[in-house]
Amino acid sequence: MQTTLLDQAVLPAAAHLKELGVPSPDVCFLLGTGLGNLPRLLKLKRWLTGYEIPSAPQAWQEVGLFAGTYRGKTLWMIEDAPGHLQFAGGAGPGQPAWHRGYPVWLAAASGAKLLIHTCAAVGLDANHPVGSLGVVSDHMNLSGTTPLLGLGTTPLGPLFPDQTRLHHRGLRLRVLERAQALGTTLVEGVAACLPGPSLSTPAELAWLRQTPAHLAAQDTAGPWIACAHSGMALLALTAICDDGSGPVRMPELLDRMDRIAPLLEDLLLNALPDLIQVAAELESEA
Repeated sequence: MQTTLLDQAVLPAAAHLKELGVPSPDVCFLLGTGLGNLPRLLKLKRWLTGYEIPSAPQAWQEVGLFAGTYRGKTLWMIEDAPGHLQFAGGAGPGQPAWHRGYPVWLAAASGAKLLIHTCAAVGLDANHPVGSLGVVSDHMNLSGTTPLLGLGTTPLGPLFPDQTRLHHRGLRLRVLERAQALGTTLVEGVAACLPGPSLSTPAELAWLRQTPAHLAAQDTAGPWIACAHSGMALLALTAICDDGSGPVRMPELLDRMDRIAPLLEDLLLNALPDLIQVAAELESEA
């Protein structure tokens, strides 16, 4: 089998991390809402940047990777804030579409069975109000691209991956139960994956409200499709920081995000034992 550029970036990187003594992950966190205090949970921690991975795409070279253990499982935590990915569907100007999902493939090639992804979102109906959290039950890729574009045949995944069970139902039930116990508003919904970095117009939001979508999030299709391609289960959580009802002022939007992110972090902290248990079940099924 002829190797693809993705193979040439991911497989040597996974081998290099192993040589550096970075433990193989059971669960990978890709955190678009920020790392917060989550890395403090880890024992036997390792921290490195993409600069220490020679084959990493340039956009990910400034991003840090925390690796360590928690309750007997190894977790990787990566902030989903790569440089130069806010263009061309999240791949960077003139760069292959697969760059957007690079850390997902790297985690899967290194052994991860579960991806937990967080991001900001717009609530499209009254059941998904500003200030609440969302858990994605399914998604619609409206980004106009896919990280599989031009990828071809690769040992990292099938040409046409199944996405019917991507958003893991068991994980959603566990995190919904934990949110209820905490008194945190967490609502399920279908997410519309939009391109960034432009914000939606009123007409676009009106159209989205006529689709099956309950939430809208930018630049999420890449890592989610990469997750399906790699064979990992996915838990996607959103911080709903806008409802499209009025003018968008970025300082206000960022302020809302800063206020909601701790709720999401607290939920993850409390749900982690349950999520670790599901990760162990996934490992036993493999």
